[in-house]
Amino acid sequence: VYMKKRPLPKKPKPYRINLLLELAVGGWNMIRVAVINKFRECKDIE
Repeated sequence: VYMKKRPLPKKPKPYRINLLLELAVGGWNMIRVAVINKFRECKDIE
């Protein structure tokens, strides 16, 4: 999202928050199946 390293604002504008949330959800939807399949093979440590 940001090309240069800049400090993030303490109170970001609502549209930026929505943009970051949309990017996070979209990214998760792209890799969700692969992550679930990978961890399905792991044993439960509890």
